[in-house]
Formats: sequence, C-alpha cells, structure tokens
Amino acid sequence: MGRAIRIAALGAVMLAGCVPAGGPVTQSMSFAGGGVVIAPPLGYCIDREATRRGDGMAFALVASCSRLSDGAEPGPARPLVLTATVDLSPTTAGEVDLTVLTTALQPFGPSEARAEGDMALVRLSKGGQKIVPDGASAHWRAGLNVNGHGVLIGVFGPKGSAVGDAAGARLARSFAESIRKASSAK
Repeated sequence: MGRAIRIAALGAVMLAGCVPAGGPVTQSMSFAGGGVVIAPPLGYCIDREATRRGDGMAFALVASCSRLSDGAEPGPARPLVLTATVDLSPTTAGEVDLTVLTTALQPFGPSEARAEGDMALVRLSKGGQKIVPDGASAHWRAGLNVNGHGVLIGVFGPKGSAVGDAAGARLARSFAESIRKASSAK
C-alpha cells in the first residue's frame, strides 16, 4: 500500500506548477535502466525540460508535439497534458491494486474506478485545474506495472474539454498501451 501512495503523492508533488513550456521534445525516454520506456501516443511528445528524476522516482510531462514545438512538429492542437510517474525501485507485484490506488488518490475525489486487465483506471473530480492553466478539475489516472516498475499515468485538459469523460479514459488506455509496447521491445 505504501508504494501506491508514494507514487501518487510524488506524482502530485512533481506536477505542481508544471505546464508545457515549448522546449526540446522527444518521442520516447527510458527509465529504470531501460525497463520502462515512456512513449506517448501518436502526435504527443515528451517535454525534456520538464522531465524529473529523483528520490527513486522519475516524471515525464507529455503534450501535443505541435504545442511543445511551437508548430514545428505535427500533432493535435488540443491543449491536453499527459504525465507519467515511474517508480524506479523494482517490485515483484503484478497488477496494480485498484482499491489501493483509489485510496491513495482520495484527496482528488475519485468518482469512478475500474480495473481493466492489469491496469487500474480512476476518474478524479478534483485537482486537474492545477496542471493545465484554466483546466478542468476532472481528470484520469491509470496505474500499471511495467517490467516490475509501477507507472502512474495522468490525463489532464482545459475546462470544457471531454478529458474528464470517456475521451480521457481512452487517451489513458492509449498512453498505457504505448508504454507497454515500447517497454516490451527493450
């Protein structure tokens, strides 16, 4: 239980004040000795300047390649922000426990939670506005285990966007699948 709380808490701390600034971007980044490869869905890139490593955790900020590169790279114009927090300490745990993750995310008002295979998916009603300027409070978090490392995904968007609805859940699934696929190729 402590591990899930640590991932959720550190993810929230690392996010404080983080918004895409338009800097060097990349399509993927490796963490945990190459065991976890953060690879965003098509059209999204990692903001290298917002990437953080420390205290046994790593954090990657992801947004539209077009927005991060001031239009130099193709990508959706939507001002959505994706995040990935990686626990760099290996674990023998398999699936992420939905109850543990939901409990860890309690301060953000879980309003929907479900297990989807080995991934735990939680819709939160509070906190998204702290990530995206003029953002929607509702957002999604997904927890999964990738090659023995816990990964917490976040999906955030502006007020009025569908990010707090099924569209946000689909994007979280797509991001999780991209991470799994890139990480299994290593």
